[in-house]
Amino acid sequence: MYFPLLRSKQFELFALRELLSSGVVSPENFCPVIEPVRKKLRPLISTIKSLNESGFVPLVIVNPTVGDVVGGMSELMPELSGNDLKFLPCVALRDSSDEAARRVIDALSGDFAIFVTGGVDREIVGVSGAAKYTIVDESTPPPAIRSLENVVLIGDFFSKAIAKL
Repeated sequence: MYFPLLRSKQFELFALRELLSSGVVSPENFCPVIEPVRKKLRPLISTIKSLNESGFVPLVIVNPTVGDVVGGMSELMPELSGNDLKFLPCVALRDSSDEAARRVIDALSGDFAIFVTGGVDREIVGVSGAAKYTIVDESTPPPAIRSLENVVLIGDFFSKAIAKL
């Protein structure tokens, strides 16, 4: 399964819609993780609708860590939920002391995912057990990864080797 991390910029959303129309991906092998970065949500909503029409349910980071809507669950969730969209809320979680993220998790009902952006401790391991997906960076130490449930590794796995001519 491929989980690309997209920042919901105009060209990324356009490329995602183009990819859908090409038919080369299916919900069984492709699940985008979208982090909203702009206050203008119409392009994001349109893209999620296109994904849903093709059978995809994206992960949407509901407390963004970058852009115009940093930490903006209070703005995002009503707008996304009010548009009859299917998406899996994903909570960015720095570490177990991230009280704002914990409140977001507590406010969610149903399935959710977490995106661990900091260290892994016992509390994170506990939250991981309740999450449908636990997204961690590829640089996370292997013992920490093994302690988590439903792990999705995110990183740049493409070789940067330059061919000599």
